[in-house]
Amino acid sequence: KLMPIDAPKVSDIKMDNGKIQFKVCVEVRPEVNLTDEQILRIPLPKPDGVDVTEEDVSAAVDNERKSSAMYQPDLEVRAVRSGDFVVVDYEGFLRDKDTPIAGGKTEGAMIEIGGGRCLPGFDEQVMGMNPGDKKRIDIVFPADFYDEDLQGKSAYFHVTAQSIKKRMIPDLTDDWAKERGYENVEDLRGKIRAEMERGAQGMAKEELRKALFTTLDQKISFDPPQSFVERQAKDLLEGIERQY
Repeated sequence: KLMPIDAPKVSDIKMDNGKIQFKVCVEVRPEVNLTDEQILRIPLPKPDGVDVTEEDVSAAVDNERKSSAMYQPDLEVRAVRSGDFVVVDYEGFLRDKDTPIAGGKTEGAMIEIGGGRCLPGFDEQVMGMNPGDKKRIDIVFPADFYDEDLQGKSAYFHVTAQSIKKRMIPDLTDDWAKERGYENVEDLRGKIRAEMERGAQGMAKEELRKALFTTLDQKISFDPPQSFVERQAKDLLEGIERQY
């Protein structure tokens, strides 16, 4: 039984006494013969992350609460300290030529001091500023920064601290859960757990799939059909063209 992988190519069509004769050329799947030893000796890792603990669910619920937090002005007259949320204006420049950094100017950005989301050294230098203060902050972009043109470059930012905000995280109550579309806290936790378990199972299956194909690739070698290679290359190029 043939198992074609591409459309057949028809050639040499002839008519003879009312009968049609033609040749059909089609590429089929390559035959891969596994020995008993190869079939039995495919080590697969035990999937991690399938079990979802109560601690995992609680952490996800906390993230849900934080995502619905409100931010109110801190009326206390004081300097910025660790844990604060600060609204700042900033503009960045490369130090060697004093050239502005593309996309490096922002007004009204809110940063969390000590939250780990700023450039290394940025939020630490905002600490101690008072609302209305202006300051130059010197930093070095990380070597693995997403923009390759800025990796490892020295830069400075002109920063103005506008205000300090307090994050008001809602209490974990049935009323809050209802506002988020759940029946109560128990329903919220149950549905979050179910979603996390589905995600964990999907990741575990993907890990097993990758391990299986990696092992098969190491144990088995064959030449893929040319039509298959050409089709994959065409699909890849068309995908790139659609993106850009």
